[in-house]
Amino acid sequence: PDVTLIYESGPIGARPEVLPLSIGDGELAETADTVVSTPEIFRYWLQGGRVDVGFLGAAQIDRHANLNTTVIGPYDAP
Repeated sequence: PDVTLIYESGPIGARPEVLPLSIGDGELAETADTVVSTPEIFRYWLQGGRVDVGFLGAAQIDRHANLNTTVIGPYDAP
């Protein structure tokens, strides 16, 4: 398929040979076409409308469909 993997940590065009442990896995940066800053991913690529489809994993989803992708429980003591 015509797909380019983009991760919020900065890798664009990554082709990992193994399943990454997280978005910060070095395998992503090592196999990427380029790596940009997190602000650039969000400002230029995502908010700029340059990404057609995105997928997020959610630690929690509330009754209003708000996603918590960071931590379950208090941030200082998850």
